[in-house]
Amino acid sequence: MLAFFAALVVSTGSAHADSDGFIDELQSNGVPILGLAGPGRYIQAGYTICMMLRNGESPETAASASGFGQLYIWKSQLVTAVQHNLCPDTLQPAG
Repeated sequence: MLAFFAALVVSTGSAHADSDGFIDELQSNGVPILGLAGPGRYIQAGYTICMMLRNGESPETAASASGFGQLYIWKSQLVTAVQHNLCPDTLQPAG
């Protein structure tokens, strides 16, 4: 039973995941939060990008394949905000 909960925590991402911070960073970088789904759709795309990054995809590939076509012009900002807020474990160490 304990192994199940440990796997659940690992699969849902870092304990430091911050969806509010993610949306705030997107908005502060000029990314418009559009559509009826609101921030939830962006957060879903963000976690998709996290999963792909953890599976070894490049940031560009992960952003392009996230299923969020209207954000293609914001790929750089999207991946940066994802890595800062939703899955900081995917950032490459400096140096």
